[in-house]
Amino acid sequence: MSKGYKKEDIESVFKTHFGEQSLIVMGIDNKSDSYYIETAVIKIHDRVLSLQEIENWIQTVPRFRDVFIYEKNDQPVRVRLKKIVPTIKFIEDPARNENQVLEWIELQNVEFDIQKAPLFKVFVFKGVECQYLACSYHHLLFDAISIQQVFASLLTKIPIASNEWLPKLEKKDGFEKKGSIGFQLQNYVPPPPPQNESRGFLYETLVFENIQYQDFMSKWVEFLFKASGQAQVCVGEVFSMRNSEYNAQNALGYFVQTWPLLFCRQDGSILTELRKQRSQILSYSDQAVQNIFNHGLFDHCWVVEPELKSDFKTIFRSQPHYLLSIVIQPGENCTSICFIWNLSKISCEAAKEIVSSFHEFVSPIIKN
Repeated sequence: MSKGYKKEDIESVFKTHFGEQSLIVMGIDNKSDSYYIETAVIKIHDRVLSLQEIENWIQTVPRFRDVFIYEKNDQPVRVRLKKIVPTIKFIEDPARNENQVLEWIELQNVEFDIQKAPLFKVFVFKGVECQYLACSYHHLLFDAISIQQVFASLLTKIPIASNEWLPKLEKKDGFEKKGSIGFQLQNYVPPPPPQNESRGFLYETLVFENIQYQDFMSKWVEFLFKASGQAQVCVGEVFSMRNSEYNAQNALGYFVQTWPLLFCRQDGSILTELRKQRSQILSYSDQAVQNIFNHGLFDHCWVVEPELKSDFKTIFRSQPHYLLSIVIQPGENCTSICFIWNLSKISCEAAKEIVSSFHEFVSPIIKN
């Protein structure tokens, strides 16, 4: 085994599935260890976690011991190590809230080499009569469903599932490979700042009352039509590839992929077309998207953040490679929209202006 691991260091070796392989290839192409990093934060009121409790919890989650080994792009494998040395930091600061926790972690410039363990860091912040537990991890380790299950295993003592699951690459009839014209938002925004200027991510949040998330999606597409003047636009959407099987629903790992949604002005109702395409994709979401659509059709996407029923709400922050990722969090009475801009591809001022322009565009429509 390469990358310095000896046979006696390794517990198991697993095949990677097409979703993991796609993310690994994108990471190699982008030549950056700072992309595909996610942070999940929960607020804890009913106990005070100790270092020993955190260490014991990590030991109960085998996925924490995984790394991904590849030679160039050929047949990467997931390797589970017998032992790791986790990074756990306790930060004493009673003035923090969830957003301040996320901002502090962002300043740490967390990066991971997927071939070197561990692929996560744990931070425990002392709040006012509470603790904030934060886990920063490479997205290959966990999707949003998985990390919430991992948190639940700590806080509710619900054991995590031990079974492995791989999506089956079985071609279905009725969804043939499509050659489509893409849409690059990058072509309609000012160029990124010079190389000597700062990089990072800009997080801009809008909150809309009494609006369904699919209504937001249709308004964003309408905004793209108006702002670009194009007759066709394309937006990516992140879909889970988990099917209805028990093992699929409870497996820990990275089980998502981003599908293109294509819209033409002459198609009529954007909302109707959106619902049609999303329904079709949901019925094929366990297929490899690259077998159906060409690569590079879009450079921005949205995701509807899944939320497990729990007393502990999880807040996420990601570092995507796309120009823009839009995180949609539906609530009971409102919908939160977080625009995550990659500042290596756009200036901060331009990104803020786009969000402001969209807010001005959509607000009168929502009120009416």
